[in-house]
Amino acid sequence: MRHLEMDQVSRENTWLKSRVCSLESEISDARHFHEKQHHKFLTSVRTERDVNAELRTESRHLEREVSALEHACLSEERVVRACELHKHRVGNTQLRASLELLGLKD
Repeated sequence: MRHLEMDQVSRENTWLKSRVCSLESEISDARHFHEKQHHKFLTSVRTERDVNAELRTESRHLEREVSALEHACLSEERVVRACELHKHRVGNTQLRASLELLGLKD
């Protein structure tokens, strides 16, 4: 009887050792999976930060371009106004000269 009990205990012990090994393997797999997921998360967070930084840089670049275009537009408007004013002055000068030739100027 004692021999049967020892065999039973030995089988249970073997089964328990096997079960412990199996659980340790599952724990190891779970840790590995968790580390991979954590790495993916950190990578995606870093990538999101990088994208946000790139978007901020691009936004500043576009703001500078818009500002330069607005400045160029204002400069162009000033040139157009100066040309129009010049045309009026030239026109007025020619008109005065014509009036003088016609003897109509005071």
